[in-house]
Amino acid sequence: MLPFTRFRLLHWSLVIVFLVAYLTGDDGELLHVWTGYALIALLVVRLLVSLSGAAGFSPLIPRRATLRARNATTASRALVLALVLGIIGTSVSGVLMIDNARAIGLAAAQAVPAAHASDGDDADGDERDAGLIASGSLEELHEFLANATLALAGLHVVLLFGWRRPLALTTLFGPGRRRTASRQAASPSTPSAES
Repeated sequence: MLPFTRFRLLHWSLVIVFLVAYLTGDDGELLHVWTGYALIALLVVRLLVSLSGAAGFSPLIPRRATLRARNATTASRALVLALVLGIIGTSVSGVLMIDNARAIGLAAAQAVPAAHASDGDDADGDERDAGLIASGSLEELHEFLANATLALAGLHVVLLFGWRRPLALTTLFGPGRRRTASRQAASPSTPSAES
């Protein structure tokens, strides 16, 4: 697999998992919790790949020379770093909000067929559905960080399409298709041979 294809795969996996976690927020219960765990795992992979210097992956922490340049690349890298920090903050606050052992236990319990399940009463099951702990300030922080991260992602997209369009198109369509799509958009319609 080409290095940039690996980058695109990891990038779009992060995007999709973040959006699923965001959209399942209040009503998603276990789906929201598990997509949060998946987001943490993908972010760890992205950080490890960045630290290893693998081909196709730009470093997440801007270099000093890049910061001095003060151009679109610098803004883009600073924005990506802010996105990573936003995802980390959202994930940490989310993990702190829930009873992780209980959430994992509930997932395992749901995998057990009903015939083998225990009939024991769970007195606080209604209060703490899916292991969620009612912590108002932590919940507000989690929601604020999720919204801020989504806003940063929107700003990231605007910046890329405004000042680094070739990179944005390559990330969307891949290296070969971007050139074809831009050529088709640039060339005027030619009359067909039949007319």
